[in-house]
Amino acid sequence: MERRALDAAARVLADHGHGALTVDAVAARTGIAKTTLYRRWPTRAHLLATVAHAALAPPSTGATDDLAADLRGALGTLATALGRASHAGLLAEVVAASAHHPDLRAALHALGEVRRAATRDRLARAVADGRLAPGTDVELVLDQLLGPVYLHVLVVGDTPTPDYVRRLVDAVLAGAGHPGGARSGRGGSGRGDVGHEDSGRGSSGRGLHSDGPAGTPPADTTSEGSP
Repeated sequence: MERRALDAAARVLADHGHGALTVDAVAARTGIAKTTLYRRWPTRAHLLATVAHAALAPPSTGATDDLAADLRGALGTLATALGRASHAGLLAEVVAASAHHPDLRAALHALGEVRRAATRDRLARAVADGRLAPGTDVELVLDQLLGPVYLHVLVVGDTPTPDYVRRLVDAVLAGAGHPGGARSGRGGSGRGDVGHEDSGRGSSGRGLHSDGPAGTPPADTTSEGSP
């Protein structure tokens, strides 16, 4: 019964959007008695939460040796799924309803945990194999990666672009000490200003033998009257 009802709910969602997704609509499509459906989903919001869990579950993909690429792929699929207007509205309504239904808060947490679990495992492997520093706070990194995507969809009202996802992953990995992070706007090396690499170069950040600004000869340090 549940599988048949959820398949019908998915069709209503695809055809008419989340606003049309009601217990009555599912009953009409399946012929299942509304009393039976209400025993499983006591409110429309409970039905929406179950549909959201199925619609937004992450695809099963294998990890590669490229941590940044794996994270971009995970965030990209999340952004794409949330970016569908029907899915964004679906999730927003479940979030709002969870304020009044403790069991919905648990369902919402379970939905978020499904997304976090795969990415958490990937980050934990990166710590284990030395791609991230020992002691990296994986849960905090997860918040930094996933939070902005949900913020853009549910609060700002737009879908993160692939370029935004790339910059987000690079920035978060740079903060976590991954050597591949912070490439955006830096050119090919991905490192900071060369002038800050050697504290012995003086306040200008250039070498001791720098010619100074263009067209200015090196300062003459010979004392006056010396041969």
